[in-house]
Amino acid sequence: MSAPLLVFLGDIFFMAKDLSEMLRLADADDLQAVLATKIEQNRDAIRRNFSVITGDDGLVRRVIERPRHVRNNLKGCGLYLFDLHVFDAVRRTPRTAMRDEYEITNAIQVMVEDGCRIKSANVVEEDLNLTYPSDLLMVNLKQLRATGRDRHIGEDAEVIDLSRIRDSVLGRHTVVKRPIRIESPVIYDGTVVETERTIRNCVLTPTQVVQCAEVRIPA
Repeated sequence: MSAPLLVFLGDIFFMAKDLSEMLRLADADDLQAVLATKIEQNRDAIRRNFSVITGDDGLVRRVIERPRHVRNNLKGCGLYLFDLHVFDAVRRTPRTAMRDEYEITNAIQVMVEDGCRIKSANVVEEDLNLTYPSDLLMVNLKQLRATGRDRHIGEDAEVIDLSRIRDSVLGRHTVVKRPIRIESPVIYDGTVVETERTIRNCVLTPTQVVQCAEVRIPA
């Protein structure tokens, strides 16, 4: 591998402005890493993620995983641009005492202490953790709203009455056999819907239905 790599956590949904800004910043300032960040007013959100401390020159001086004391409003978001220096840092990163895991923030701190040039880029508008089915429903509806649509119908889906579907995401090869009202679900690829009842606020797979609390997405 000879080029920079973009790393992101697989359980987070990102809504970002322009990730190419991270590449431009790395090239312009000869950086070994760029951390995607968000200006976060909710300090509890920073405590659940990690804090990024920078110096007067804009270079990252410290990253703190789940900080107890929040020193600024710069939140790390689990999206990183690294050059090859990261692999050496990972090899020298110890496991954490509390959870016996390797933390990527510890590897970043190793890079900082090695003298690597690292900056942050405020490119993240929203970062949403995917932990529960309701989270999956929320991020799909948020993305639907962000694209200006009231529904997404996947390729080769069979639906009798589109006019009765709103705020909904239907996967590929979905089959809806009756003209029912469908409001705010996510329906997985290949799901066959045979019910005669309204479907609302749920996640449907080919084998099960997971009912969720009502999700309200601001206009």
